[in-house]
Amino acid sequence: MIFHLLWFQTIDQFEYDGCDNCESYLQMKGNREMVYECTSSSFDGVIAMMSSEDSWVAKWQRIGEYLSALYL
Repeated sequence: MIFHLLWFQTIDQFEYDGCDNCESYLQMKGNREMVYECTSSSFDGVIAMMSSEDSWVAKWQRIGEYLSALYL
C-alpha cells in the first residue's frame, strides 16, 4: 500500500514551505510545477496518526518514522 501525506496546506504554502516529510526527496519548496505534480485534491481513505511511536497502525503500515498527520 502506498501512502501519501494529506497535508492541509494551500498550493502557495507547499511552494513556500515544501513538505515536512519528503522535502529532501521531492524538493517542492520553491517549485510550483513539482507541487502540482506531487499533490492532489482527491483521495480515497485516511489514516490519522497522532503518536507514531505508539501507533500499531503506523507499525503495521511501516510509517512509524513519519510525522504525526493525516495520511491517505
